Amino acid sequence: MPRDMRYPAYYTKRIGRRLQEAAVMDPRVRLQQVLAGQRFPAERWELIVVADLYGADALTKAELHALPAVRFRSLADVLHAVERGYRDALDREQRQRSA
Repeated sequence: MPRDMRYPAYYTKRIGRRLQEAAVMDPRVRLQQVLAGQRFPAERWELIVVADLYGADALTKAELHALPAVRFRSLADVLHAVERGYRDALDREQRQRSA
């Protein structure tokens, strides 16, 4: 049976390209796009579900999974928590290299 290319399940996915574009894009912009329709305050699990429904890339989902399991009052709180996670990871890496 030949494939009907108009059927969405048969579209080829360009995963590598999407990940590359996601890595280049500013994390704040990515999260703002993904969480644009989210109402706050929101729990971490709600943010993850919204990202899944949006079709977020793996990098954005990983950032949301790395957030602490708390209730976020606003999108700004989410952005600050992600940036704090980046800083903590950088500090840990520098400590490991110096040890």
